[in-house]
Amino acid sequence: MSFEEHVPNEHLRRARHRKGWTQCTLAEMLDTDFETVSRWERGISVPSAYFREKLCTILDKSAEELGLILDLKEPLIPSASSYVFLSSSYADAESKFIARLKVSFQARGIIILSARSIKRQGAENKRKALQEAIRAARAVLLIASPEARSSRHVQETLQIARIYRSRVCTVLIDGEDWQECVPKDSGEFFAMIDARKKNDDQVFDEIIVALGGDRLTRSTTEELAELLIEPRNPFKGLNADWLHEGRDEVRLQKMLSEDVTEWERRGKSRDRLYRGTQLKEVQEWARSNSPGEREIAFLRASAAQRLRSLMYAIMVVLLLLSMTSVAGWFLLHQPQSTEPTLVTTLHDGGPGSLRSSIENAPPGSTIAFAPGLRGVIMLTDGDLQFVRNLKIKGPGANVLAISSGRSYIVHVAHSASISISGLSFKDSVIKEGILSQSFVTNEGVLNLSSCAIFHNHSANGGGGGIFNDGILTLTSSTVSYN
Repeated sequence: MSFEEHVPNEHLRRARHRKGWTQCTLAEMLDTDFETVSRWERGISVPSAYFREKLCTILDKSAEELGLILDLKEPLIPSASSYVFLSSSYADAESKFIARLKVSFQARGIIILSARSIKRQGAENKRKALQEAIRAARAVLLIASPEARSSRHVQETLQIARIYRSRVCTVLIDGEDWQECVPKDSGEFFAMIDARKKNDDQVFDEIIVALGGDRLTRSTTEELAELLIEPRNPFKGLNADWLHEGRDEVRLQKMLSEDVTEWERRGKSRDRLYRGTQLKEVQEWARSNSPGEREIAFLRASAAQRLRSLMYAIMVVLLLLSMTSVAGWFLLHQPQSTEPTLVTTLHDGGPGSLRSSIENAPPGSTIAFAPGLRGVIMLTDGDLQFVRNLKIKGPGANVLAISSGRSYIVHVAHSASISISGLSFKDSVIKEGILSQSFVTNEGVLNLSSCAIFHNHSANGGGGGIFNDGILTLTSSTVSYN
């Protein structure tokens, strides 16, 4: 952005439109470039006397009708060294007064710089840039109000002004007492203007007189030519990028105008709206320029679309989080084994074990074994007790076996009716002092089918295979080496 605070020249733009010319067409007729014409219409610069005469001839208008003479005898191009540095707190009451002040000063050909305009330029060392701008200014204009007393912007400006002994003119626009409207240790003011009960014209005239009168608006032909060809640099590089920034503004203005036209041609399609850094860049441009109603509508639609996209993204994230939470809850709270009658492990305890299935299966259930499960289930957690009616369907006597190395037995209680098939009961040693001297002890009803009971021993030399004190039925089963 340029340092100049400018007001668009609507007179020149309307005159060009009445001819039906683009800025490029007018530039070709004037033998200049498109950017120069754009800067004239945006109020960044004013045509020199040479171009003013050519514009009047080509557009068939007087200089007054083209807005090239601002109530003075000569058109005004502010000299780069004739500007005022504005210091304010940017409070609402001050902003309204400053807006009117800028319009009035622009009409008189006076440039106003401020701390905000310095920071918007993007200098690497903003503090040094601010110092050089204040040092090179004709004077510092302080807008005094209750908010200015504690404003960081005002305090910083006055501190630098004291260092360089810059002249400070204070304008009181609000508040009861001067001392309550300026920072402490503000130093001396060479002029103090009370604007609380005066109209704008009176106040602005007093400010102009206090700041030096016509010296603020004096610009020679040589200064003008020098400024147009290559901007002067009286405060160490602050305005070295003016032309470059002006080109950027022209590029953004042209791009926005073309994109708005295309957006309207396509029925205001959302696909044509700006997003991301492109939207941010154009919004920055719009804050310091004067976009038309069409451009404003386009930027508002782009901002609304960005907000909708952001809300949609937030909703998607929240939905994913909720789904993840629900899934996690189910994983953490699901049953350890979804089927209590299916044995999935050779361990003697825990989820999926034979012992767990016998203890949890409903009466009358059939307990089966997972496909591929083979080996020996070693009893380590006590006797394997059957107390309800169940069926055990094993994968085969040569595939899966039950054994005990610590004197535990398989016990069928007198109240149970058990049917077991396809299992082996083997390799157990039964010690004295327990319920039975045999590995399989039946006190109820036990049916063994396609089973094998072998290599089981008792400590006292008795039969270690089966002890029956109930009803025992053997079908296609083998009892040996016990």
